Amino acid sequence: MTVRIRSLQESFRRCGIAHGTKIVEYPDKKFSPEDLKILKAEPMLVVEVLTKADLANEKTEAKKETVLEEKEAELKQQEAALEQKEADLADREKALEQKEAEIEKAAKKEPPDKK
Repeated sequence: MTVRIRSLQESFRRCGIAHGTKIVEYPDKKFSPEDLKILKAEPMLVVEVLTKADLANEKTEAKKETVLEEKEAELKQQEAALEQKEADLADREKALEQKEAEIEKAAKKEPPDKK
């Protein structure tokens, strides 16, 4: 079991500890059952009591979030590469159209073949 505590006010004292506004994790057995009851009842404190299963779930969720963030970054890179390829293709299509126009123009200027 792990106990997480943060205070709504810096240096708020309860059960012999000055609690800060940042979350602090305390190990199992740090607080007696009576201390936990007092801490949980204190409106100036946010207290979470986490089991090993809760902590394992948090780690699993954190890993899932990391994998998801990595996949999202990879997808953004692939999208950027695709956009670049689309821009390159558009440039090539434009160059091809210009060449075709030049060929048509040149064909119109040439005199017909005499047979």
